[in-house]
Amino acid sequence: GTASLLYILLASHQPSLPQVSDFFLRERDQGVMANISKKDRMEKFANEVEKRDQDTFYFSPPGYSPSPHPPDNFNFPLNKINSGESIANACLRVNRVLSELRNSCAGFKVILVAHGNMMWGFRLCIEHLHQVLDRKSTRLNSSHGYISY
Repeated sequence: GTASLLYILLASHQPSLPQVSDFFLRERDQGVMANISKKDRMEKFANEVEKRDQDTFYFSPPGYSPSPHPPDNFNFPLNKINSGESIANACLRVNRVLSELRNSCAGFKVILVAHGNMMWGFRLCIEHLHQVLDRKSTRLNSSHGYISY
């Protein structure tokens, strides 16, 4: 992936460069709403989309009901116990990473590689935007697919 390519490029200039993977930087779990088109999301999960739009920061998408033999037609029953992850929960992981960086990497240059939702989590935490979100109108979208400072 992107992190591996970046590491190869940087390590060619600095052979002793350490590479660390942290499971706290994994992409946000979007439950049943992951990896489906906007159209399918609206058709299959209209109620959930409405809830998400009303409370973007704290909304947790439903997960899949566990099944030893899942059907081929994607019609899993929704399950609130095994739910996806809210942006607020992802921000808790981001704060954990930031705390670890403060404790372990002070004085070092660090490159973090993450997907879009986690980048939003970093931006929300670093800029303290989570404290001022208007939950009814704020949509966390990026036209560029990346955040830069």
